[in-house]
Amino acid sequence: MAPPGAAASTPPLASRRKHGGLEAAAPKSTRAVAALWRARLQVNRIADRPRANRSLTALAQNARMSFRSRARAILIPLFFYAVLGSASGYLVYNASRGQHGTDARLAFDRETRDLNDELAKLSEERERWHRLVDSLRNESIDRDLLDEVARDRLDRANKDDVVIFTGAAPRR
Repeated sequence: MAPPGAAASTPPLASRRKHGGLEAAAPKSTRAVAALWRARLQVNRIADRPRANRSLTALAQNARMSFRSRARAILIPLFFYAVLGSASGYLVYNASRGQHGTDARLAFDRETRDLNDELAKLSEERERWHRLVDSLRNESIDRDLLDEVARDRLDRANKDDVVIFTGAAPRR
């Protein structure tokens, strides 16, 4: 078939049968060809429209289908937002209260502080013992004082000492 504005010629017999005899009389002018094309388009548009038999298609079914499509349009995104929200909530909860969360970090910090305090106490005790051991070296000790303190703590006496008993001595 020739497009509008082309030279009009008599179409073959097969195309006349195919289009339902609309081309039985071949138009000679361009206006007639354009009108023929417009008529064909109009026929095709009418043929392409869906034809629903109203007696078979109830109005209630259309209303249900409309409600279903609206419900799907609302509920599906709502479902995805709920899933994403719950996943985000799970991650935030575990970030704050999980094994490596902020609560665990506070507990670790508290334990670190307690251990540092204990380390400071033990360091002081070590220094005290270090001073005591240093005071026992030969160059810094007074042997007479050491002998006196040892005999007093051990409740011993030297064989050259004179012992005077004055009553029961308190135990140290």
